[in-house]
Parts: sequence; structure tokens; C-alpha cells
Amino acid sequence: MTSLFVESLISGITLGAVYAVIAMGLCLVYGVSKIFNFCHGTMFTLGAYFAWLCINRFHLNYGLTFLIVLPVMFGIGLALERIVIHPLRWKSDWQFTTIVATLGVAILLENMIQIVFNPRTKMLPPILEGTAGIGGYVISRHEVIIFFVAILTIVLTQFYLTKAKTGMAVRAVSQDTEGAQIVGIRVDRLFSYTFGISVVMAAIGGILMAPKFYITPSGGWVPLIKGFIIVCFGGLGSIPGTLYAAFILGIFEAMVSLYIGPLWVFPFWTLLFILILSFKPRGLLGAWG
Repeated sequence: MTSLFVESLISGITLGAVYAVIAMGLCLVYGVSKIFNFCHGTMFTLGAYFAWLCINRFHLNYGLTFLIVLPVMFGIGLALERIVIHPLRWKSDWQFTTIVATLGVAILLENMIQIVFNPRTKMLPPILEGTAGIGGYVISRHEVIIFFVAILTIVLTQFYLTKAKTGMAVRAVSQDTEGAQIVGIRVDRLFSYTFGISVVMAAIGGILMAPKFYITPSGGWVPLIKGFIIVCFGGLGSIPGTLYAAFILGIFEAMVSLYIGPLWVFPFWTLLFILILSFKPRGLLGAWG
């Protein structure tokens, strides 16, 4: 039982790292625009399908797949912001309209994916085959590699937000959009960059999770809902809160799956979410408003 507990704990930490990547993308968009992007889950799915295309059809390795898919997804994020969201920003109640528009884009893309790739489930091979021993416990090498890729993504994103000029501008816009405009920050350009980065993070999550779960056209809704819960649990707009929430819920999911069963994960996530909001309505490190 101890061995199972430790292995589940390691699995939960790995899961939490991937959830953190997915949720950080949602959190970045909310921080800058104060909207919730409903097509984030579809970008998760699209990234996984593009990776499947590269690996299964063109027989590329994962390194080349990441190098090809991530720039493509960044371009899709820029296009999404320019074509769908940017024209709405000049309308009244643009934030509500934009949320509805992203929901429409998600449904449209899901149907296009179904037409192009067909509705049959697909799966990616593990990034690394086999198992590794850590402190006497066995863990798959794939779990180890996705943990390090997810952590590297989180570290690079934090470095970008705290050290890069555009990253600091993103933080400035998230704190005070009008003030950022007054000091000469080009908010329009930052909106596009933020959507591009957010889509890339969703795609990374999709590629990392695809070898563990099947890829289906509608498979992005579960990560979207989980990402939403994590972002609210941590406090809307708070990156540190999102990271804490992702790891807490990832470990919680692994423990519920071990002791009660995977079918109980969502009910217990919801219960924990309600409990946290009952005592801390703004989430763990809330920055609502």
C-alpha cells in the first residue's frame, strides 16, 4: 500500500505540473483581458492532433514535433486574437461578447477537427518507453519526462513574465490597462502575444497528456473545465495561486483515483472547490476584479 501511495503521489505531482501549464495559459489571458477563453480546451486538442500528424503520419520524433507544432499554435493564437477578438474590443460589453465568441470558435473548431481527422480515438506513443526506479519506487519514464517538460515550461513562462520587456508589460497591463497605455505600452500587441502564448501552453498540455489519454475531437472540454476550476481555486489572475491550485488538485486527483476510483475525481474536485470558495471566496491568492 505504501508503494502504491508513493507512486500515486508522484503521478499526482506530474499531473499537477501539466495542469499548471494548461491553467497558466487561461490565467494569462484572464489577467490581461479579464475574459475567459472558452476555446482553450480546443487548442489543447488541436495541439495533440497536430502532434499525432507529425509523429504518426510523418514519423517525426517528439523534439521535431514540438519545434513544428508550437510555432504553428502560436500563429493560430495570434490569428484568433486578430480575427475574432480584436474587432469585438471596440464594442460595448465586449468582454461578454468575446466569451461567447470564443465558445462559438471552440464548437466550430471541434467540428472541423472531427471532419479532418474523423471521430475515431487516436493516441500518441510515450515520449520515453520503460520505467525508472526512484528511491526504490517504480515510475514510468514518460511520467518523468512530462514532469520536467512541464516544469521547464512553467519556469520559462515565469522568467518571461519577470525578466523580459514584453513579459513585464503583460504584468503591467494585467494590473492597470489604462495606466499601461498612458506610459506607452502597446496594449493591442500584448493582447495578441498573450493569446499566442496561451494557445502554445494549451498545446504543450495536449501533447504531454495525449500518450496517457486518448485524443478525441471533444477531448478538450475536460481540460478546459479543470483549468477553469484551477484558475478560480487559485484566484483569478494570480499565477502563484494557479500553480498552488494545480499541484493541490493534481495530487488530490491521484489520491481519489487510488482510494475511491477515477469516476469520483470530478465530484470530489467540485466538492473541494466549493469548500475552498466557501472560506476564501477570492480563491487561495485571489486577485479578482
